[in-house]
Order: sequence, then structure tokens, then C-alpha cells
Amino acid sequence: MHWLSMNGESDPNGALVQRVDNRGNNLVNNYPSAYKEQSLNGTPELGPDINMLGQVSTMLNGPVPFFPELKFFVTGRYLNTLDQLPWGYNKEREVNGKLTYGWGSVKLNLSSQRFYRIYKPYAHQWKYLPEGYEVRKDFSWRDNLKISHILTPGTFYEASASYQRRYFNRYQPGKYATFSSDGVLLASNYRVKNSNTPPFWTGTDNGIYIRNEVETIILKGDFNSQIGQHNLLKTGFELRQYAIDRLSFQQPYPSGFHAYEKYVKNPLEVSAFIQDNIEFDICIINAGVRFDYADVDDSRWASVRVPAGYVNDQKIWVPVGEVNTPTKQQISPRLGIAFPMSERTVFYSSYGHFFQLPDYVDMYTLRDPTLDGAIVGNPGILPQKTVAFEFGVKHNVTTDYIIELSAYSKDITNLTGSTYLTVFPYEYTVFDNSNYGGVQGFEIGLSKRQSDYWFADLKYTYSVAKGNESDPREGYNDYRRASALLRPKRVFLLAFDREHVFYGTFGLEFPKEFGPSVFDLYPLENFSLNVVVRASTGLPYTPQAPDESNTLLIEKNSGRMSSDQRVDLRLSRTIRFTDFKLTLFGIVNNLFDEINALNVWATSGDPLDAGPSYSRTRDRMRVPSNVDIRRSIQAGIRLDF
Repeated sequence: MHWLSMNGESDPNGALVQRVDNRGNNLVNNYPSAYKEQSLNGTPELGPDINMLGQVSTMLNGPVPFFPELKFFVTGRYLNTLDQLPWGYNKEREVNGKLTYGWGSVKLNLSSQRFYRIYKPYAHQWKYLPEGYEVRKDFSWRDNLKISHILTPGTFYEASASYQRRYFNRYQPGKYATFSSDGVLLASNYRVKNSNTPPFWTGTDNGIYIRNEVETIILKGDFNSQIGQHNLLKTGFELRQYAIDRLSFQQPYPSGFHAYEKYVKNPLEVSAFIQDNIEFDICIINAGVRFDYADVDDSRWASVRVPAGYVNDQKIWVPVGEVNTPTKQQISPRLGIAFPMSERTVFYSSYGHFFQLPDYVDMYTLRDPTLDGAIVGNPGILPQKTVAFEFGVKHNVTTDYIIELSAYSKDITNLTGSTYLTVFPYEYTVFDNSNYGGVQGFEIGLSKRQSDYWFADLKYTYSVAKGNESDPREGYNDYRRASALLRPKRVFLLAFDREHVFYGTFGLEFPKEFGPSVFDLYPLENFSLNVVVRASTGLPYTPQAPDESNTLLIEKNSGRMSSDQRVDLRLSRTIRFTDFKLTLFGIVNNLFDEINALNVWATSGDPLDAGPSYSRTRDRMRVPSNVDIRRSIQAGIRLDF
């Protein structure tokens, strides 16, 4: 079997290959080809583990035997896939269960979910050494008990208690490293990573380890009551108690920059709301207020410009003099109004304030300013605040067609950023609230409900997302030391901005005995077709002059990647038998095999070609993960009993 590599070479399965640079110098010699037939052999087990590609899912529901009032619902999913890239795989196992019991006006629900995933993402610099790159685990558990009680025809409440656990691990099978409690490396079998970055890594290990485990207890309650003819009162609360256990390090060898972190934190989040839904013949008003409270359970420096600690005789940073972090609180008003303009037309508008906590990792990051290239966590950063406004008109053209026009604006402040500081004798970057942004746009939609065997939904969105920085670590990555003075103080297009977006769905569904018959058979009966079309402008990027010695400064995010287009297709045909039905289906993702850029070379704006100034090999230049999924075809069978 042969695979055609993106550099145009055809490599036999598992053959040894030689890579040369543009000048004919040997680059990688006698390493197995990355473009060989992949399999799941040798991948970490995720039981039950069967060496089979594809997905199997099942669902079972009904009354519990001997207890007809007790209903159950169970689903399961088993997935194994290989990447379209030179290497990489994904394994998923999922089980969901639910029990429901009702008596009178009371209903009890007990649900449980288990999700397990092991995957290996592709990294191009590790193309010829996949065993040196990391594997990732993502497991989650969720158990929930919920009670619903109808007190009167217009009044009911719901209360629930949940336990959730999330385990995420980036690791390299067969590798280990042990550290002392103060972060000193004691033992490791990781291979040293050279300081010089080659086109492709050989004979080394990635050396990044992260284990993040979060347990969450959630208590939630909601109360709804119809008061009189015009008022529906809603109120509720939610409490989230976390237990965050994190361990991370990198470069675990004596000459490495370890960035060792280990902590256990127990933050608390509480929210409550009250809302009145007021209905009159001429308008509907939703007025409410929400209160958010958070205790991050950590101390902080009294000032980010005054490191709280000292270096001991072992040259280890010792925190001293940190202060308690105050709780974070916000009261957020919300208001919505809708009124009919005619029998077929409704106008609506909404205004609200929204509260979002910063990422706990950014708050809890190690506060050690002595590290080379230190980035310092800050539990004192404020919550993100969003003020949003929207208005729109919805018009029923006919009973089947609806057209809708809406416009919106979001102003976002207190976004997490990072700022470089020099405080003799230290220099470090600290997380703060230096970022801000905003999104404005409008949307036009046309939908047709299912009738005459078909339905459709079309949406066009125009929006502009601007801010000073797109990522909390952008200040750390781009504006340190001599570059700190170049940090801009005005807004640019954000990295996720897509100015024009079109989304459309179209479907056909034919009933039993539809269409022409052949020997009393109806080929088109119980047939369905669904088409999803997406098209959008490309993401912004910052162009770079091809000549690295050129001192010309180009405005941030002033370039655009090429536009994206994608069409997905799903076909199905159901055949009914006496005791069961059989459904045959096919799925084609990216039907026309469009090349949609996820990342581009800044010197050219192309995902696979860096331009004539690129000095390394064509193999290194053509990064296959720079483009989104190519065409993929799936076929399956479903049985319903």
C-alpha cells in the first residue's frame, strides 16, 4: 500500500526514506516514512478495547421489569478513528443511563454519564518521531439526582444535586519524572531536547506533562409560579464547589526549564436570579437580575509590581507576605421586550450584563518571578464583564416561511491579558485585566418548516470582532523585554473574527409508499437527504515580510486567510420489517474536498506554501494540520426493535 505525501513523494509502507533540504543537504536519513499504513496496534488500551475502526452506538429504553412505573433509558457509544494526517488516532467510549419515576405531582430523575477518550494529536515537527510526542486522556463522570414537584397548576419547583469529575492528562507512555515538594528534579527517563530547533525532531521527547483533575459538587434549585393573569415569576440559585488538583512540568531533565507546578484548590461559585415574565396583549416584558459570587481560595501579591517572597539558600523562591484574595461579585440586570407590530410580525429586543470568571489556570499559575521567562499567576484578576444588546424583527411570510432580521452589540471589558514587568532584580509577565474587545453585527435568516416533503434554514451573518489582543498569553508571547514597548494600545481585528458567514441546511423526507412503485416496492419511501452548507471569510492573520531582516512593521491581523467553503451530506433509507426496522445511511463530510485553512504561513498567507524565501525543506513547509478535514466518507447501519 502506498500513501502520497503532501510533498509529492510516494513512500512505500514503512520504507526508510531520506529527506534533503533545498540545497541538497541531508536532513533526515534512514527514518521510517510517516506516510505508512496506520493501525491501532500499540496504542493505549481503553477497555473494552477492540482493534476495529468505526463507531457503534446503541440505545435501549422502556419500563423496568416488574416495576412498570419506573422507566429507564440507556445509550452507549464506541468509537475508534485514525487521523487523515500522517499519524494520530482517537478512541472514545461513552455510556449514559437514566431512571425516571413519577407518582402524582412528583417526578424523580436519576442520571449517570461516563465518557472516556484517549487520543494522539498530530504535530508536524514530530512527523518522523511520533513516539516522542504526547498522548492525551480526557475522562469525565457525571451523576445527577433531580426532583420536580408541581404544587399547583401554575406553580412548580425543581431541585437537583450533581457530582461531576473531569480528568485530563497529557503524558508520554513509558516516561516518568519525579520532583521534590519544592520542584527539584529527582529522577527522569525523558530524553533531552536540544536547544536548537531542527526541522523535525529526532532522538528526543516532547517533555510536557499535565494532569488536571477537577471534582465539582453542584446544588441547583428553580421555582416558577404564575401570579395572576399577567406575571410568571421565576427564581433560582446554583452552587458549585470545586476541588482542583493539578500537576504539570516540562523539560524534565537537569538542563531543562521545569516550570513545575503542583497545587490543590477549592474555589466556590454561587449564583442566584429572579425574573418576572410579564405578558399583556400589546407586549411581553422579561425583567430580571442575577447575582454572581466567587471565592477563588488562594492568596495573592498585594501588588503585581511587588513580588511577595524571597530566594532561599537553595535558590528556591519562597512565598512570604501574600494577602488574601477578595471575593468576586457582580449584580447583572437583564431586560427583554417583545411586542407585535402586526398579526405576522413581532419586534423584540434585549439588554443584559453578564459575568464570567477568568480561567483558574491563569489565576493559579506558579508565582515565581525568578524563573527565566516567568509568567506569574494572579488570583486577583477581575471577572470578565460583557454588556450585550440585541434587537430584531421576526415576520411570518406565510404559514411555512419565516424571515428574521436581528442586530447585536457586545462590549467586553476586564478580559484576561498578560503584561511584562521589570522589578529589580526580576523581570516577569503577570496575568491582569489589560484586554478588552467588542463584537457588533447583524443576522438575516429565512426558514421554511417541513411541508411538501422538504425544509430549509438559511442564515447570513455580518460581524466585526475587535479588541487589543486575542489571547490572554499574547502579551507574554509577543511583547516581552525589548518588544514590550511595541505593545499596541488600540483595537485590531481579533483572531476569531469572520466578517461574513453563511450557513444553510436543506432536507428532504419522503414518507411510506412515496413515489413510483416497482413490483409493489417504493424505492423512495422512507428516504431522507440532509445537506449542510457553510461558507465564510477566512480568519485574520498578521503578515510578515518575506525577508526576516526587513524592519517594516505590518499591522496586526491585517491579512485574511482564504475563504472557507464546506458542504456536508447525509443520506438514509429505512426499511421496515414486522418486528424491527433497518436504516442504511451514508455521511460525506466536505463533499467537494475543499482545502480550508486553519493556519497559514505569515510570509505568504498560504497554509502549505511559505513562499520562495523559505529556506527549509518542502516536507517541513507543507504542514498538513494547517488545513481542515478533507473529504471523508462514512457508511452505517441502524437497527430499531
